[in-house]
Amino acid sequence: KMLTLTSYPEALREIELPEITRELSLQLPAGSDNDNNPKSYALAKRLLSSSSSKQDYVHKVMNRFSQQDYYYTLRPKTLGDTNTIDEFLIKNKKGFCAHYAGSFVFMMRAAGIPARVVTGYQGGKWNQQGKFLSVHQYDAHAWAEVWLENKGWVRFDPTSMVAPNRIEKNLEEAVGAEGSFLENQMFSMAKYSWLNSIKNKMDSVQYSWRRFVIGYDRDSQSELLKRLFGELTLQKIAMIVGGFFLGIIAFWALLLGLGKKQTHEAMEHQLYRRFCKRLGKLGVNRKPSQTPEAFSLFASAQLPQLATEINTFSKLYSDVCYDPSSQNNLQGNLRALKNLLKNIKKS
Repeated sequence: KMLTLTSYPEALREIELPEITRELSLQLPAGSDNDNNPKSYALAKRLLSSSSSKQDYVHKVMNRFSQQDYYYTLRPKTLGDTNTIDEFLIKNKKGFCAHYAGSFVFMMRAAGIPARVVTGYQGGKWNQQGKFLSVHQYDAHAWAEVWLENKGWVRFDPTSMVAPNRIEKNLEEAVGAEGSFLENQMFSMAKYSWLNSIKNKMDSVQYSWRRFVIGYDRDSQSELLKRLFGELTLQKIAMIVGGFFLGIIAFWALLLGLGKKQTHEAMEHQLYRRFCKRLGKLGVNRKPSQTPEAFSLFASAQLPQLATEINTFSKLYSDVCYDPSSQNNLQGNLRALKNLLKNIKKS
């Protein structure tokens, strides 16, 4: 289903912050002023003391990411169990969106400003074949929201200060120089560009399946019927349903007709079937298990007056069926079978 969305980027959210939300948005790891991330905590206090307002402080922290030697990478050093903010913010200065968003929120909360990490997706690739934007798991992104007086929740993305390409384009562009995009994936498009076309086709098929099959609901049905038949009335609906069932019946009739195999019975078999039917009228019925030779012996014993005709007919029939040389005079053999059958019928 196609959706039309409208964005209101200037909308204010939660001008009055609930107390429980404020408490949660100001929480810091225990001991953050002394034992846990003391350097980052001290940095926050120092920047706050030199700021004219909380909003000025927010911009100072944001600018610090672009002014200092910070680097966006998918190969960051592993942080320890404690003082992780200090390790990243003061020492390593290398990481990806979660590092920047998390450390930024810490700096806000350390200054008494409510803040929170927000996660979602940023970026994507346009699928030209299916005409849709393809968003993958590697497009996942983390940023931050800060609550400011009379402004409510305001979005800030510290990653944009370090790697603008990550925000303006996508992850692949942001880490193109270091070559870390999907580097651990055996069949990565970054390694095998020819896979890109195949993947786009597969994504297009999946998108069509989800849109036109899984997403085919009542509204989609109504829209399709209106496009085909215009405004629906009870009379039109009855005609559509009736035509649908008539079409099904006609289809099955055609299918059953085509399914019938057109079999042609050879003349010698037709004559033998008449032969058995004639003897049946004379009281001698052939059992399905009897071969022509066995039936001939049985019938000759029951009808000794026709023994010559019965034996001759049965032998000639077996020759036509099983002796390849008899095919040289097939028409003559068939005439002989017809004559013998006439003689049996006259008796």
